[in-house]
Amino acid sequence: MIMHLSSKGRRQFLLSMKFVFSLLFVAALQASGKAKSQNISCSFKDAPLKSVLAKFKEQSGYVFFYKRGALNSALPVSLSLQNANIEDALSVCFKGQPLDYQIEDKTVLIVPKKSALAQTDVKRYIVQQSQVSGVVTDSTGNPLSGVSVLLKGSKTGTITGPDGRFQINAKKGDILQFSFVGYLTSEIEVDDRTEFKISLRNKPTALNDVVIIGYGTTTRQKLIGAVDQVSSKNIENRPVGNLTQALQGEAPSLVIQQKSMDPNNNAININIRGLNTKTNAQPLVVIDGMVSDISHMNSLNPNDVDKISILKDAGTAAIYGSRSASGVILITTKHGAKNMAPNIRLGASGGVQTADILYHPVEGWQNATLLNVALANGGNSPAYTPQQIQDLKDHKDAPWMMDYIFKNAPQQQYDASVSGGSAHSTYMVSGSYFSQGSNFIGPGYGIQRYTLRTNYTAEYKRLKINVILGYVRNDGKGDQANAGFKIADASRTPKYYTNQPMTQDGRYLISSVGTNTAAALKLGGFNKHNNDWVTVGTALDFKITNDLKARGVFGYDLNSDWNFVRNLQYPTYNSAESTEPVLNNTDRNTENYSSKNVYVNAQFLLDYNKQIGKHNISAMAGVSQEVVNNRGIKVITKFTDEELGTPVSDGDNQTTFDQSRTQVNGTLKRVIQSVFGRADYNYADKYSAEFTIRSDGSTRFPKENQWGVFPSVSLGWMVSKEPFMKSYQENVGNLKLRGSWGF
Repeated sequence: MIMHLSSKGRRQFLLSMKFVFSLLFVAALQASGKAKSQNISCSFKDAPLKSVLAKFKEQSGYVFFYKRGALNSALPVSLSLQNANIEDALSVCFKGQPLDYQIEDKTVLIVPKKSALAQTDVKRYIVQQSQVSGVVTDSTGNPLSGVSVLLKGSKTGTITGPDGRFQINAKKGDILQFSFVGYLTSEIEVDDRTEFKISLRNKPTALNDVVIIGYGTTTRQKLIGAVDQVSSKNIENRPVGNLTQALQGEAPSLVIQQKSMDPNNNAININIRGLNTKTNAQPLVVIDGMVSDISHMNSLNPNDVDKISILKDAGTAAIYGSRSASGVILITTKHGAKNMAPNIRLGASGGVQTADILYHPVEGWQNATLLNVALANGGNSPAYTPQQIQDLKDHKDAPWMMDYIFKNAPQQQYDASVSGGSAHSTYMVSGSYFSQGSNFIGPGYGIQRYTLRTNYTAEYKRLKINVILGYVRNDGKGDQANAGFKIADASRTPKYYTNQPMTQDGRYLISSVGTNTAAALKLGGFNKHNNDWVTVGTALDFKITNDLKARGVFGYDLNSDWNFVRNLQYPTYNSAESTEPVLNNTDRNTENYSSKNVYVNAQFLLDYNKQIGKHNISAMAGVSQEVVNNRGIKVITKFTDEELGTPVSDGDNQTTFDQSRTQVNGTLKRVIQSVFGRADYNYADKYSAEFTIRSDGSTRFPKENQWGVFPSVSLGWMVSKEPFMKSYQENVGNLKLRGSWGF
């Protein structure tokens, strides 16, 4: 039948058809979404159960509950599903697993089979769960999007939406943990409420941290130059022998390489940003405002150190002149705090240091074979016949010399300190004892260190005085084996049975490489030394006005060294059958060194700081004088008495004193005078500029070349404080561009 519709009827018919088709399209979308949320299609091969469940949750919307570690015993899962419902998917997934599951509404509870909950217990657990919702805001009440909401002690969690709202299943007594970048983590306990409002507080910013720089302090926000700072919590209580070892790995640009495990020869390379000179690349060390020798770092007790600043670029280091070309390490020791009751701290630690050799030699007969191959490749005759190689194989190998000369070394440390303060004064007194044995065999090798340190500060009106006293004593005993070759000689000694280090009757044998490192360590002599380091530092501050402060500093260092060396004559033998000894150290050197080094430093500084609106202006100017006065004597005797080490005046080998040195040619005196200054400008904590200059005059150069000038310029821009970077600052953090030039 053909129907004819009027124009108006056709319009109504078309509108009706559009409406019907719209309803069908919406229904189709809903059906598709429903199928997507309920049916599961996936494929896995030997996948962890946790990954499979995550996929199920993503496709079905079901929530899985299980105790932490419950899935550790699960077997790998292999399956292939196509539009499967949740029941079928779980049935396939848990087939053969040591786990069971229970489904209640949209929740799946997973438990071990041996302790599976009864159906009624499962229902009771599910009923206890309820949906908790709420909103998370910042301290000003603005909603926070993307905040992590975690059910503490589980892996159940969610995140807040654009409006700051969240929903999560939890029961009464559960703890909800809220965390977000740049904010302090907050926790609340679920009670009878189902709606919560949580306000997160901003994290304290590191931009306001105080940073130690040359002749002053600043904040991380105002800092322009490149400075790394290491706090006491990073280095104290570490199982190390000295401060240098404690700093290893604590600053990205500080490279520390330890050359030896021997505590008597703890030679360490220290570089900041690598090598930048053909001469001395060691950084300048400043301890409590006083320039010090780099070796004094290892005399400090690491637990006495409060902060360490590492000045890496020219802009920050140039204030110390030419000696800072390789960077500067500023060390500040601990002090007390105002209005603090006496705080007593006791500490003890002990351990064992082992020599871990990372390579091992081949067997003796293999070494002989490889030696023959090497000689043949070079066109030479073999060193061993087949019969000799077979003989080496038939006999048991001797101990490898590297294993023989090393042993475990005990290490122990004891600390005690008391600190505190009143309304106008602070104090800190500390003492420590450290002992470390040597990893080399020998009679009593090792070191002991004793430290005592005090730091006292008092204030009266505009006046402030600080006094630091320190004393360090080092005692050590080391070996006189060839320091440059003892490890090399031991490592290249093959394990031939003829290379036994020592016979059963106590005679040391010369190895096939012509040495016996064990004999040199045991019998070759010793090196006894002690060092006393006394330091006195006094600083006087006077506040002239609220913006201007004067500071006077005086420092005194006394370093006394004593060293006694005896090279003992000792016998070795060519073979176990030999009765004729080969004598070593026949020169029988006996050496005695003594030195007294005095360092005096005086400084006077003016420090100005003024805030005018958004403008911050600061300046510093100072003068200093350093006096170095070293005196030492050296007595070296040759052919001394074999037993006593005393001079011998008769016979063919009389004692000689050819290399001895008196105080006349063992004296050094040097003076360095300096004038320096720094000017800083900062606008709105966004734009910064700094200029430093220093002029040094040293008596070590001729008069016409005694003075040198060392300027530097630094510029900084806190880009993240610009309005167009607000989003970056809120979501990522701070961004500063800076550059420096120095000479």
